[in-house]
Amino acid sequence: MSEEIVWNDRFSLGVDVIDNAHKKLFTIVRRLTLFEEDEEKKRWACSEAVKYFRSYAVKHFAQEEAYMRSISYGGYEMHKQLHEDLRDRMLPACEKELDISGYSDRAVQRFTGFAIGWLSGHIMTEDHAITKEGTGLYIPRQPDYEKKVLEAEITRSMREIFGLETKVASMSYNAKKFGEGAYYSLAYYSDQEERLLVSFLIDRHLLLYTLRQLPGIAGNEIDQAALSATRQIAKHIVRRTGKYFKDMGLFRFRKDYMMTREEFFRKVDMETPYCCMLFETEQGPFAFCVNK
Repeated sequence: MSEEIVWNDRFSLGVDVIDNAHKKLFTIVRRLTLFEEDEEKKRWACSEAVKYFRSYAVKHFAQEEAYMRSISYGGYEMHKQLHEDLRDRMLPACEKELDISGYSDRAVQRFTGFAIGWLSGHIMTEDHAITKEGTGLYIPRQPDYEKKVLEAEITRSMREIFGLETKVASMSYNAKKFGEGAYYSLAYYSDQEERLLVSFLIDRHLLLYTLRQLPGIAGNEIDQAALSATRQIAKHIVRRTGKYFKDMGLFRFRKDYMMTREEFFRKVDMETPYCCMLFETEQGPFAFCVNK
């Protein structure tokens, strides 16, 4: 199996130093799936690859931040915070999990999915914004403002990340009609312990198709790498849409859940959601629901 990734030009920004670094980061992650030596050598090789990924990511962030400063990019501070969050919080947590597990196959799959999902979402949303500054979304406030922003941001994200045209099939969807696929929820809490639950329901065929669009993911089955990548893509979309909710700034992310259909409806009350929207693509449907 080749160590090289299949690069999709949609991921390119047109800035060579940044594009080349992105290709390198995906290639490092790709190599993690190819180690087939004995267990001891495999653990050492995986550990070194993860360290290399972290050190190269830090180097790349410094280059990317220097480029943003050189063009006086307006979103520099927020973008820099995302880099720092990955470097100082998310990667150390991943490395701790890998160490505790002894670099088990399951933990390595989770890490590769996390890395590919985070890179894909970050490149296609945050990094592309660097070269497209001034093309941001604006929708005048109106009674259905939040739902209209959700529709616009979600369809935009699906187009940018996966090249899929998306349209709303229902603005008030009954989620209990949704069939087989991935059920993923992110829980946000206020200081008063009020909960905001954001859920993605993704058709199985659509999930496999979207995963195949990510460099380094085979997309032939829904394994730990696939689920981990899905988590990161969903978090990017929620972060983009969340800033338009008037109360979202009062909530902080606490935990997420990847569930079966049965587990989802046991855990999540879908009788009276704040909103639940069904979207259609040529590869299958997905739903986006918010419970306050």
